Amino acid sequence: MSAPAVWWPRASARLERATGYPGWSMVGVVGGLVVMGVAMVGLYWDVAWHVDFGRDTEAFTMPHLLVVVGQLALVGVAIVTVLCATADAAPVRLRLWGLRIPWSAVLLVAFRLGGSVAFALDDLWHRSYGLDVTLWSPPHLMLLAGGALSSVAIWLMLVEAGPVARPTALGRAIHVVACASILVGVSTAQGEFDFGVPLARVLVLPVLVMASAGFVLVLSRLALGPGGALKVVATFVVLRVAVALVVGAGLDHSVPHFALYLAPALAVELVAARLGTSRRLRFATGAGLAVATVGLAGEWAWAATANGHH
Repeated sequence: MSAPAVWWPRASARLERATGYPGWSMVGVVGGLVVMGVAMVGLYWDVAWHVDFGRDTEAFTMPHLLVVVGQLALVGVAIVTVLCATADAAPVRLRLWGLRIPWSAVLLVAFRLGGSVAFALDDLWHRSYGLDVTLWSPPHLMLLAGGALSSVAIWLMLVEAGPVARPTALGRAIHVVACASILVGVSTAQGEFDFGVPLARVLVLPVLVMASAGFVLVLSRLALGPGGALKVVATFVVLRVAVALVVGAGLDHSVPHFALYLAPALAVELVAARLGTSRRLRFATGAGLAVATVGLAGEWAWAATANGHH
């Protein structure tokens, strides 16, 4: 009997007792969140590097290496998740060559490989059109989209394990962090505004913020129940403050600001309390309208009083 066959069942059982989720899903979710955190530091470090020093003179800078390592490590996380799901005899539908393959792991690999292709396309883009200083070039947008979608794939591991899960307090906390990571991921498109160097018109910013809030906070309220949107925003703030401290205080670069999302979260919670969430289309429509009005006003006040976002 191989060593993994001996220790993994015990480790999986411990993970399930601690979190209430199957061990294979916790390996994927926790491993994915840690790697995403490393890649996120690399991304904001890279943007701050360009803001402070201009264009790179070489391809493999430390920020780039963190992002590349994050890309490859997430593929590794997906592979390990498949192996653990197979060892656990997980009740997943996709089975191939004796492996039990969670669909969420397939999505994670697809999104990360797409992001990796963007690196090669970025070099081709610069060779064809010269150097640029925008976060919104097509290859950069592929990278940002790959990161945001990867956070969704990590969250889907929890959803895929949900039918047999009995979440503990720790499991619910991990679920909150997973939802918050989606909010962090979709907010990366606001990076130029975060550093105060936007090349796009400022009218684009509220659209980005409200779209991010409407998507993630409505999802969070449905997935986590009462208070879910507020818990996700609180976790998002902790994560973004941590990134700001690492980039600003730790690495001595420009400090990225960020949208607060508090007013949109309150709007979503109030709509849920008033309309309920059983009729999801009605709830999502009402929450979207509230985010686009009350939430927008709150974000405007945050930006004006705290100089928080531009």
